[in-house]
Amino acid sequence: MKLAEEKILSIVKGCKRGQGSSQRELFRLYAPKVMSMCRRYSSNNEMAKDVMQECFIQVFSSIDQYCEASGIFEGWLHTVSQRTIWRVVKRDWGEKTIYSEQTENTTFTVEPDAFAKLSNDEIIGEIQKLPIGYKTVLNMYVFESLSHKEIAEILGIEENSSRSQLARARQLLKRKIEAKNKTSYVKNTL
Repeated sequence: MKLAEEKILSIVKGCKRGQGSSQRELFRLYAPKVMSMCRRYSSNNEMAKDVMQECFIQVFSSIDQYCEASGIFEGWLHTVSQRTIWRVVKRDWGEKTIYSEQTENTTFTVEPDAFAKLSNDEIIGEIQKLPIGYKTVLNMYVFESLSHKEIAEILGIEENSSRSQLARARQLLKRKIEAKNKTSYVKNTL
């Protein structure tokens, strides 16, 4: 077993015993990764911080369920965090209506180096600005590699709604990225 894995398992054991120092260390080690996940689903950084807090509350309250034999801790933490994020999104989504009509399959084409012109923070910023339904389905489909059937089951929507939300998210994100690149081009040429 690698030293890093032994250290993580030692921290996890401390968390299971309720040691605050172990909980702080676990948070310090994994907060950036969990925050990155939360930012993709949130409208702004403050909301992402709130969701991240809920993730760690869930992690610490269910850490006794983690078993070393079940796999690497980071995978378990990712799964717990992802499910917490989806629960929060579904709760916050509440009664908001999402479009359920089916749209044609649309191609998502953006200038080849459009993404290369933007930093990761700018891309995540544009995703954060998407309406909640669009953003949620886009994240689940693109970043979590879930099928439309899986997305529909998790969110309690129709598969066609998932497809529709993804198509609209892609179209809107494409327009936002192209507009941002045009703005940046104009600024750089002045």
